[in-house]
Amino acid sequence: MSFHSAPIYVFIVAPPLLCWGFEKLVHTAYLGIRIVGTSDTLDNALPVIRDGRADVMVVDHDENIDRGELEQAAQHVPLLLLAGERGGGQQCFGAHIAAVVSKNDSPATLLRAIEQVCDRSRERSGRAPAEHPDDAHPGRSDDMKISRLTMRERELIVALLCSDTEPGKIIAHRLCISEQTLRNHLSSIYAKLGIHSRLGLHSFAVKHGLHRGFPQESAALT
Repeated sequence: MSFHSAPIYVFIVAPPLLCWGFEKLVHTAYLGIRIVGTSDTLDNALPVIRDGRADVMVVDHDENIDRGELEQAAQHVPLLLLAGERGGGQQCFGAHIAAVVSKNDSPATLLRAIEQVCDRSRERSGRAPAEHPDDAHPGRSDDMKISRLTMRERELIVALLCSDTEPGKIIAHRLCISEQTLRNHLSSIYAKLGIHSRLGLHSFAVKHGLHRGFPQESAALT
């Protein structure tokens, strides 16, 4: 899928594992969508939605959805329902749902549906995409990305930058972890920082001074 003309800000209401999977998909496969928050209950999502910080809310139909909360959310943001069967959520909630995507559909179908829901909403409102605080202050956005790194991930970044020409196998051996653990850490780091390779990590780290280390680097890698 191509990069969307303007970022689409999405809030996800789903179990933690499903939220994690969606975030990983967005970070690694599609730059046009950005996650502004996740929650396992609709009630916790409402304050964010009322603040206008999302263009689309994706809701897992398997969760216990309160119809009143769903109606409140629909007043502020278009809702896309993830359902076990296509159209199932539409039958339950009708006009409150902008679109329904089956969990059996491909990730590309879900991303395309989010685009379509957002575009229809912007056309109806006649408004231009709002500037998000992170877009106005890209440095602040990068700071937020860095803040999401765990201490283990920060240690790994320093270790990689100190030996950026060595293969992962040697680095993993030096850190007393398996290559698979190293790959898992790297996947998480890439997703959080919005990069896709060790070269990208090196450039990002040098740009933000991460090659000089992080404060309180003390946790051991596991």
